[in-house]
Amino acid sequence: MIAPTALLFPYTEMSPVRLTRALSHFRQIILYRPFQDHPDDPAFRAAEKGWIQFQEGGFIADPSDLAAVVRDFRQWAEAYRSPRDLVMFRRYLQGRDQESSGARLVSDIRGRWVDPAGGRDPEREAQVFLYFAALLDRQRSEINDILNEVDRNETELGRLMGVDDVEPDWAAEGLEKTFSGPPLGPPDDAGLDLIPERLAAWGRFYQAFGPDGPPLFTDRPKVVAELDLGLARRIKTPDLRPGRTTEVLEPVVSLELGVPDRAVTWDELADRRRERPGWFDFVQNLSARAWPAEELDALRRQARELVEKTASGPEAGEATAILTLYLMPGEDIRQSYLAAAGLDPSPLPIDRFIGPIFELRVSGR
Repeated sequence: MIAPTALLFPYTEMSPVRLTRALSHFRQIILYRPFQDHPDDPAFRAAEKGWIQFQEGGFIADPSDLAAVVRDFRQWAEAYRSPRDLVMFRRYLQGRDQESSGARLVSDIRGRWVDPAGGRDPEREAQVFLYFAALLDRQRSEINDILNEVDRNETELGRLMGVDDVEPDWAAEGLEKTFSGPPLGPPDDAGLDLIPERLAAWGRFYQAFGPDGPPLFTDRPKVVAELDLGLARRIKTPDLRPGRTTEVLEPVVSLELGVPDRAVTWDELADRRRERPGWFDFVQNLSARAWPAEELDALRRQARELVEKTASGPEAGEATAILTLYLMPGEDIRQSYLAAAGLDPSPLPIDRFIGPIFELRVSGR
C-alpha cells in the first residue's frame, strides 16, 4: 500500500527500523536537515535511491555558533543527562535568575517571550532544541538496540540449552511482546519526550522552509494526540463522540498493515514497496484540496471500500500496524499545523478540512 510523498513530523531523523517501516508504505519521505547529520545515517543511503528527500535549511548561519553551544552542552553532560534537563541547560546559558520550565521553553519557541533587545530568538531556540532532541533520541535508540541484542542472545541461548520457557527480562519487567517472531526487548521509546516543544520547534522550520502541499506523517501516536489537543484549544467542539479518539482531527480511514519487525536490507525493502490499485490515486486526490464537512462521510465510504478491495494484513514474521488517515480543520495544511502548534493565531474554518495526516501505530506501542 504505497502512498505518495509525505513529510515526517516533528522529527529530523529516524532509526533504521522506523525508516524501514515508513518506506514500506510511502513512495518518498521528506526529512528536515537543519544541522550536520552523521554520514553513516541510513537515511543518506535511502536518499541515494530517491526514497528520502532532505529539506535543507536552518536559522543559525554560522555553524560555529551551534558548535559553541554543543561544546558547552558536553561540558555539562555529566550533570544533565535526561531530556527534561534541556530546560536546565537553557537556564544555565541564560543566567540562573531566569525562570525556566517546559512551558517557558515552548513559549520561547513560539515567540511569546521574544526579547526586543535580542536576548531571545525563537528560531534559534527551535534549532538548538531540535539538535539536542535528536542527539538524545539517537543515544536512547542506541541503548535500545543494545538491549534488544541482549534479549535476542538470551533467547537463543535458552533455545540451545533446551530451556525454551524461561521468561526473558523484558517480560519480567512487564513489557509486552508487540509482534510475532522473536521479541526485540523494550520498545523503542526514543523521541516520546517534550512533544509540545517538538511540535513548535519543528513548526518553525515548516513555517520557514515548507514545502507546501505534501501530507504529514508520524509513527508516534502521542504526537497526533498532542496535535489534536492543540487544535481543541483553538476550536470549540462538542463532547468527544463515541468511537472517536480525537476531538478535532477527523479520521478518514484506518487499515491494518504488516510492517517489518527489524531493519531489512535495501533489496528486501524494494520488494515490499508494492503499489495497490487505486490507493495511491485516492491519497493524492485527498491531499489535493480542502474538503467541505458535508463531504466527509462520502469520503470515508470511498476509503473503506477501497481498503476492503486492496488492503492486506501482516504476513508471517511481520509486526501488525494500524495506518490511520486524519484531516485537520482549515484550507491549508501548513497553516492548520502551525495553528495546532501554537505558532499561528489566525482563525481556522470549522467547515472545511485539509490533510491528510498519516499516523502509523505499531501494535503495542
